Amino acid sequence: MAAATVATGYPKRENLGSLTLISCKFTTLLNTNTWASGITGIVEYWAQAYASGGTQASAGVNVSLSGSTFTFQPGIDSLTVVLFVLARN
Repeated sequence: MAAATVATGYPKRENLGSLTLISCKFTTLLNTNTWASGITGIVEYWAQAYASGGTQASAGVNVSLSGSTFTFQPGIDSLTVVLFVLARN
């Protein structure tokens, strides 16, 4: 498992009352890349994959969480993914 590289300008944080929405973009995810986020109090997380028109049938991403480390399994290599995490402040 290799560490996923976070895109420039990320992660971004937006306070929503007692919760914080964190978004983090990865531009070249490979299967089993990980991100040790250090985020505590995670309530929920989800990901949005972005692929060119020719790869939509096979593109997508599964994300799992262990502690505060996310593991990605993209449908295709070098997929661009934005991870959204909702956490308690």
